[in-house]
Amino acid sequence: MVKALGADTGISKSEVFRICAGLDAEVAEFRDRTRAAQDFPYVFLDARYCKARVGHRIVSQAVVVAIGVAADGRREVLGFDVGDSENEGFWTSFLRSLKT
Repeated sequence: MVKALGADTGISKSEVFRICAGLDAEVAEFRDRTRAAQDFPYVFLDARYCKARVGHRIVSQAVVVAIGVAADGRREVLGFDVGDSENEGFWTSFLRSLKT
């Protein structure tokens, strides 16, 4: 994949770390943005399971997403989270974080 992107020599661990750190900052900015002035009469919730490396194991993780639909039909991702499963506690925490 790296070669397909034009980097024939590969990517060093430090470069991967730098890229991930930049992504972490963008994700934090996205999650912390305010949506108080926006109304979304419809909110769709969904989850998908993906394999992820947690510690030294590959496990199945739930990736949940909330998509709001404004009165004019515009759609916006309101939030997302990753957890071990779609249990009640996880959904409750996710929905409370959206409300906050």
